[in-house]
Amino acid sequence: MKMFFNRSSYPDFTVPERSLRMVKKNGFSLVGRDMFWSFFKLYILHRFQRYISLNYFSRDYKIPYVIAITGSVAAGKSTTANLMKMLLKYWLKDRRIELVTTDSFLYPNIMLNKLGIIKKKGFPQSYNSHLFRKFLSDIKSGVNRLYVPMYSHIYYDIFPNRTQIVESPDLIILEGVNILQDVRECGYQKFFPFFDLVIYIDAKEDLLKNWYIRRFLRFCKQSVMYPGSHFRCFSGLKKSEIVKIANELWMEINTINLYENIFPVKEMANLVVVKGRDHEIVAISTR
Repeated sequence: MKMFFNRSSYPDFTVPERSLRMVKKNGFSLVGRDMFWSFFKLYILHRFQRYISLNYFSRDYKIPYVIAITGSVAAGKSTTANLMKMLLKYWLKDRRIELVTTDSFLYPNIMLNKLGIIKKKGFPQSYNSHLFRKFLSDIKSGVNRLYVPMYSHIYYDIFPNRTQIVESPDLIILEGVNILQDVRECGYQKFFPFFDLVIYIDAKEDLLKNWYIRRFLRFCKQSVMYPGSHFRCFSGLKKSEIVKIANELWMEINTINLYENIFPVKEMANLVVVKGRDHEIVAISTR
C-alpha cells in the first residue's frame, strides 16, 4: 500500500494523541517543514522500536538497524543523513548512531585510472562492491568493530592511511548514490536484503543539475584553502568558464548515471522524499 503526503495533505494528516503529545514534548512543530521531520520521527522510531523488540532479545549479540539513503548526485543525501543522525541522537539518547558514506567504498583514483574508468566515477563499476558487501555482512553478523576507508570530496579521492571506526552501533545510516545501483543485475539481492529502511531523495533533473553546478562552484572557491584540492585547477577561471565545465560534466557523466543507475532504483525505496527549489521538502511517499 502506498501513501502520499504533500502540503495539501497537512489538514488530513492525523496523528494519535499520545504520539502528538510526544512530538510536542520534544519541541517539534507540526506546521511547515517540521511537519515532515515529525512524520519521520513517528515513522522511523516506530520501525526501529519494532525491530528492537523482534531482534535484540532473541540473540546474544547486537545487530544494528540499517537506514540507507540514496538518490542523485547533489540531491542533498549527505545533508539529510547528517540531520537525521543529529535528530536520532536526540530522540534515542541511549543508542549509538553511526553514519557511513558509500563514497568510502570507491576505488582510489589511481586504481580507477589503471582500470580506465576514471570518467565512470560514481557508476557501479567504480565501487569496490565486494568490500561494501563484506561491510554490510559484518554489520548484520554482529561484528562489533569495523574499519571503513575515508573519502574526501575536496581532494576527490580516498584518504590514504585514514579510516573511520564503526564500533558497536545500534543504528547505522548509509548514504550514497550506489546503495542499490547494481541490483537489477543481481535480482535485487546483492545489497537490498541488508537494509531495514531505504530512503530515496528525489527532485527534478533541472534542480539536480543546478545544485550540482552550485556545489561545483563552491568547491572551486574553497580550493584556495586546500593546496591539494582536486578543484584548485579551476579556481583561476572565470565563473562562466567553471559553469561551462560543470555543465559538461553533468551532461557527459551524471545525467547518464542518473538515468541508467539511479532513477531505476527509486521503486525499491520505502520512502521517497521529493524536493523542490532550495532543497525544500514538498512531498513524501511511502511504500
